[in-house]
Amino acid sequence: KGLTIDGVVTRVEFRNPHIWVFLDVQGANGVTNWGCEGAAPNQLFRQGWRPDTLKHGEKITIEGFGSRSGKPICNIRVLTRAIDGRRVFAGANDGAPTVPNQPGGAR
Repeated sequence: KGLTIDGVVTRVEFRNPHIWVFLDVQGANGVTNWGCEGAAPNQLFRQGWRPDTLKHGEKITIEGFGSRSGKPICNIRVLTRAIDGRRVFAGANDGAPTVPNQPGGAR
């Protein structure tokens, strides 16, 4: 199930096999810490990500897919930084073409 969450970065784990971004999300029942899984560090490194790309306390929006169990866990598709509006492809393929110079182009 697709979801979009806004929150503040509390921790980033840039390690194999996948990165994890943890953020505090304000909801109706208070603040919940979400854990969101991204792609492999090597894949993200080739896209310009570095271990210090996201800073503690930075506001971000994550578009992704929520856990079937309903726990505050998700798989990241796209991450948007509030500071500059930069959208970064960070993980799961939504079925769209991802190869440059192909019909449909890369996202």
